Amino acid sequence: MKKGKKQLWDKTDVMIFILTLLDELHHPMTYSAIVDTVVDCGAVGGFDFAECFSELKERGHILEDTVGGETYYMIADTGTMVARELRSTISPAILEKVNIAAARHLALASLGVYLDVKITPTEDGRYRVSFLMNHGNRGELLNMAITVSDRAGAEQIKEHCERAKPEDIYRGVMSVVTGEIGYYL
Repeated sequence: MKKGKKQLWDKTDVMIFILTLLDELHHPMTYSAIVDTVVDCGAVGGFDFAECFSELKERGHILEDTVGGETYYMIADTGTMVARELRSTISPAILEKVNIAAARHLALASLGVYLDVKITPTEDGRYRVSFLMNHGNRGELLNMAITVSDRAGAEQIKEHCERAKPEDIYRGVMSVVTGEIGYYL
């Protein structure tokens, strides 16, 4: 692959990138979710990714586990050491893109993440809708609130969020706060 602004060009770079991605995520992911994440950020081509991913598994830097018929991949301790030692060789712009792409593909519900939505009346007659997304013993992923003018609007927001997948809420918030879809503001 040619050296360019947004793409990784060396097999070693691709391997460091994959390990850094898995180290940053802190969550096991399916192979297809990892591929989608990498392809979305445009840093690595699919063929280069597959070759390097396979080699990292063979070297024991990536582990796999099957749960409920689905195979998940995570970084091994040796992979974590390599990623943390060499991550500075990867462009910060590429690392930022991969974090945004990863947020799109995480299946948070399958990892035990839940969203708690509460409505609280405010002193001025409006309603505060609070969102708390937790990941079991790992703690908060998202903690925010908005204030709306009436109870019906607050209830509508709560009902929508309770029907949505946690990753959809997380993805939307991340897209706005990272500027990926800032045009909504």
